[in-house]
Amino acid sequence: MRLGISLLLATIGGVGMWAVVVVLPAVQAEFGVDRAAASMPYTATMVGFAAGNVLVGRAIDRMGYWI
Repeated sequence: MRLGISLLLATIGGVGMWAVVVVLPAVQAEFGVDRAAASMPYTATMVGFAAGNVLVGRAIDRMGYWI
């Protein structure tokens, strides 16, 4: 059961991270910006994921998990 839930969450999260490849050209055209400016929200999201993983990892190390 836990493996199935983990696989489902990883699939949903993976789609969200890689969907930017499809959407980015439309964002560039819509806002009239270059690729660097259009990908800034994606970069901020990835930095947020990294920081969140550190915080959640420390919390799980201290409290354990109960799934």
